[in-house]
Amino acid sequence: MEVDTANLKGNAAGWVSLSVKDGDAADWTEVLPRTALQPDSLHRLPLTVPATATHARLDVHPDGGLARLRLHGNLTQAGAAALAARVAGATRPGN
Repeated sequence: MEVDTANLKGNAAGWVSLSVKDGDAADWTEVLPRTALQPDSLHRLPLTVPATATHARLDVHPDGGLARLRLHGNLTQAGAAALAARVAGATRPGN
């Protein structure tokens, strides 16, 4: 995971935390506890526990600016199969 506060010197976020959930009905699980940020910096924050998720929520404490958030991961087998089926359906003649 990367949180970037590039070019934000006076109004950068002070801390962030990340929660994820797998599916619409699932509960949110915190995977990155509140972590301090520095202004005008790229923060690479590895997760200590692998997480399977369809949704991610970044909480910023207190309000402040972020230039970008990058979440890195891999598809599950079910996710890869669903993506392949969707692509196959989109490439059929007449679609």
